[in-house]
Amino acid sequence: MEVSKKETAAFPEEKPREVVESRSWNPEYSRYYTSNHDRAYHSDQIIYGQVTDFSCEAGRNFIFTYEKVQIREVLQGDLNVGDTISVVKWSGEVTVREMIDGKRAAGLEEEAAAYEEEYKGKDLDSLVIHDSGYHDIDSEIGQKSVYFLEELDWEDTKNLYARIDASKSQYLEISDGVFESTFDVFKERTDEEDSDSRDASEKPSLYTLEELVESFTPPPVSLNIPTAG
Repeated sequence: MEVSKKETAAFPEEKPREVVESRSWNPEYSRYYTSNHDRAYHSDQIIYGQVTDFSCEAGRNFIFTYEKVQIREVLQGDLNVGDTISVVKWSGEVTVREMIDGKRAAGLEEEAAAYEEEYKGKDLDSLVIHDSGYHDIDSEIGQKSVYFLEELDWEDTKNLYARIDASKSQYLEISDGVFESTFDVFKERTDEEDSDSRDASEKPSLYTLEELVESFTPPPVSLNIPTAG
């Protein structure tokens, strides 16, 4: 079992905890886009922003991360620089106690009881369940990214957004002015693919902010209007 000391929303102070369950999922029902042009066409907003805070919550079937993102630049849409919005991700990390409480709140008493039985006699606040979602990375305060977003109409929510197609529609600033999709960052961090075995055409794409904007900006339309002879 993995023992980690990374600071997370579940553990605001850095301290050892034991990861007792790691999971991921393949969202067969989700939308997939083949290009940033397609993502931009279906996005309500595209922003460059910074995570100022985040929290994780155990839902009925998923772990959710709610990021507070301060907008540094608006690339598409009608939001304002300096505003803070909420971005929800279908991934994250909670304690076993929080998972039990989430299951119980959703009416899943049998599943809650199963967790209680499995970890009976243990410190439920020091045991962690981690969900990497669909090739997703953990949120961190200070993280800067470009997000392709859709606004959600969940009940009792305001200014809540989700990435248009999960990790493929977030570009993490991996160094000053250099961006890479979180989908590729996840693969590199988890060694899912041996980067040395891939040819150049398979290596992840890196962008400057200007290049990223160019990747989804339609080219100008040329109008061939006949002139009088």
